[in-house]
Amino acid sequence: MTRRRMFLTALTLALGLTLGAGLRRSHDAPRDRAHVFLALFEARCLPMLQGRPADLRGLTGAPATLHDTDNVDRDSGFSVRADARWCLVSDQFAPLDAAEGARLAELLRARIPELTGLAQSDDIVRLGDVSLGWMQGTPGSPGRHGIHAVQFGTPPVFLLSLALPPAP
Repeated sequence: MTRRRMFLTALTLALGLTLGAGLRRSHDAPRDRAHVFLALFEARCLPMLQGRPADLRGLTGAPATLHDTDNVDRDSGFSVRADARWCLVSDQFAPLDAAEGARLAELLRARIPELTGLAQSDDIVRLGDVSLGWMQGTPGSPGRHGIHAVQFGTPPVFLLSLALPPAP
């Protein structure tokens, strides 16, 4: 081998190893799971506000009950369940801890009004650690729709749902 070829081989190996190690570290870096949860809701459920179906592509089906299937995001472990008029994201398979749940509640308070134009509702029934809503319509009425977030149970489960208005 000529010196030039040896030099280029060594340089390629050194750059490749350095780049590979950097990419591996960035992939293994801890992610803000609250942001990941909200991003999943934005990407999978909010398209329904523009008349498109919930996006369940690339998710893994997991039986939730005898008649229902959850669609699990392999990277985060969060699940999505949807129908023609509603969509729900849950942490039941990869629970958020208390700090992550509190962080998600903060993010929702800031982000949902920006994304939807809905104001935070003051008529949400308190349930568990987190009970937030951006709803329209009379409480208890079939026409009530919007976004609802709750965290309850032991261990706590965080649910973020979108309910569309009834079809005309």
